[in-house]
Amino acid sequence: MDRMDEYRALCAQLEETPPALEYTLTRAKARRRRRKFGRFLGIPAASLAGIFTAFVLLVNFSVPVALACSHVPALLPLLQAVAFSPSLKAAIEHNYAQYIGQSQTVDGITLDLSYLILDDAQLTLLVEVNGPYDTYHAYAEFQTLDGEKLPLSTLSGDFPGGSLEEGVSAYPSSDDFLFPDTIRIVCKVEGYDRAGAPADSGNWDTLPEFVFTVPLDTSVLNDHRTEGETGWVEVDGQRLRFTVESWPTQSRLIVEEHPDNTAKLQTLDFYLEDETGRQYQRHGNGLSAMGTAFLFDTTYFDRPQSLTVHLTDSTWLDPAREYVPIDLETGEVLGTLPDGVSLYLHRRSDTSVEVALVAPKPAGYTDTYMESYGVSAMRYRTPDGVIHQINQSSHSYSHVLWPNTKDEAIIPDTHFVEEVPITDCTWDTVEFGLYYTWRSEYDLPLSFPLG
Repeated sequence: MDRMDEYRALCAQLEETPPALEYTLTRAKARRRRRKFGRFLGIPAASLAGIFTAFVLLVNFSVPVALACSHVPALLPLLQAVAFSPSLKAAIEHNYAQYIGQSQTVDGITLDLSYLILDDAQLTLLVEVNGPYDTYHAYAEFQTLDGEKLPLSTLSGDFPGGSLEEGVSAYPSSDDFLFPDTIRIVCKVEGYDRAGAPADSGNWDTLPEFVFTVPLDTSVLNDHRTEGETGWVEVDGQRLRFTVESWPTQSRLIVEEHPDNTAKLQTLDFYLEDETGRQYQRHGNGLSAMGTAFLFDTTYFDRPQSLTVHLTDSTWLDPAREYVPIDLETGEVLGTLPDGVSLYLHRRSDTSVEVALVAPKPAGYTDTYMESYGVSAMRYRTPDGVIHQINQSSHSYSHVLWPNTKDEAIIPDTHFVEEVPITDCTWDTVEFGLYYTWRSEYDLPLSFPLG
């Protein structure tokens, strides 16, 4: 019997209540109600410490026992505290957390790879980093044991040091991908001391590389369900068809665009609602590598009888208006910008120009939640037909643009600014790439039931 068979056998034993233990919890609660708190103080501290130490050693040195511990209800709150998304919390509650318990220390930085959560659609690492920084960012590449990179798209964000966090999530790039039984994880970590850094500093220190070999419990794979689909529906004069697929860690709203459409869907904000009124909220961005698909809170464990898609806003790109010509000398826009958007220029040098796109704040903007969206496509085309990529941009909510210069401009309170640089450009005119042509925010959601 291998270690995974041991683990499954142990889980099966844990799910059964031995006859001698039937009604134990009921009897214990009754005794507890009669017992005074003072009796607890009579337990020797050494005994409690010994029990705790034995438990920690058992978890850390026995992989089957450690894996089984993630199925014990008393331990679930420890994991639930670090699963920020409702979908991951639901997956943990239903025993999809797998214990790893590996730790490495290199050059004073300790990376604890504590747990992972796995299904066919997503692999998420729960990690803890300790060291001299207060903020960290982890990047991970997933490989076979031979070092071949697996076709996974990864997402990660900043997180504080010294606590268990949702570090990295990975998504298969195709529906036919199969997770292997064992993977090699190469983690690259960056550190940043927010408390000691200047307010305008964004420099991250590159930290050591960590390599882990991790077994996967692939018995949890193939847990997947199709919740339903709509027929072709009309949205903003375009035809779309929606399908909902659900896994333990996520659900996806898959959007099919009709071939006769005159515009391309760029973004979609929505929520889903079941027959009881329970809502499932969107999170993350569209998964362009897998077509037009948007993640939202999983419906997998709720098994709703019916679902309705509610659209709250969308953005669209007309291919005929993907680029707008601008004169870099005069700042004149020689085409049509999206509704409500203005363009300003500020020349930094003979070959460098700062482009500012001033756009209306979205409906969800507040002083504490400064939401914005992309206007630029982060590219421009020169008269010789060459497309140049723009590698940086910034969003701001300043009331004054380029103060104390000849290009100073006052920005309305109702708008935000997206700034992008055009550098090493000797042309007088370029075609500036736009991410969208128009945006629609619906006063009342557009609702479409799934069949």
